[in-house]
Amino acid sequence: MNKLVNKFLIINVLILISALNPVSLSGQIPGFIPVKDVVGLKKLLKEKHQLTKTIKSNFVQEKHLSFMKEKSVSKGTMQIKEGKKIRIDYTTPFSYIIVINGDKLFIKDGKKLTKINIGADKTFSNLNDILLGSMKGDFDSSKDFTIKYFENKETYLLELLPSDVTKGNFSAINIYLNKESLNVVKLEMNEKSGDITKMKFDQTEINSKIGDEVFVVR
Repeated sequence: MNKLVNKFLIINVLILISALNPVSLSGQIPGFIPVKDVVGLKKLLKEKHQLTKTIKSNFVQEKHLSFMKEKSVSKGTMQIKEGKKIRIDYTTPFSYIIVINGDKLFIKDGKKLTKINIGADKTFSNLNDILLGSMKGDFDSSKDFTIKYFENKETYLLELLPSDVTKGNFSAINIYLNKESLNVVKLEMNEKSGDITKMKFDQTEINSKIGDEVFVVR
């Protein structure tokens, strides 16, 4: 079971849910300054969220484990549809599928299929909210994090910090948005265990047709 949980946490949205210290921006990251018009930015993100019904994207994921010097790199595709539907297909270096459909999580590794009720698990539920929210621009979907807004010439950077540092698995989650499209281009998730996950997204398609059958795994 730990192996399966670790695979899912590689996504961490969700979601980038260390050997490095927890990131605390507050002017500490070179190249970024606080957003002056936070209200205006929230309005833009809310408008995008309301118009976004589906998302397709390729991704490259880097996992930095606190007890290993080398990072692990994976590639795949992600599909998201309104109604709490997510499908992640890992294609390199190994093939396996992760699907969230409502409150159910399915992990298919070869012929083995594992089902988890994420509605009853706070960690998975938080990750689901963060991943869905970040990809759709709805960053107020999880009340367990406070958000700080930063920017540079091309990118918005949102730092999510746990409201209660004693709870959950994350020390910080950073979400990078392209200023022009407001699409998520990168997630960085720092876990209290010392692990760090980074996901970079490209070739993102908004509101392409995605059938419900995509989120059914057998």
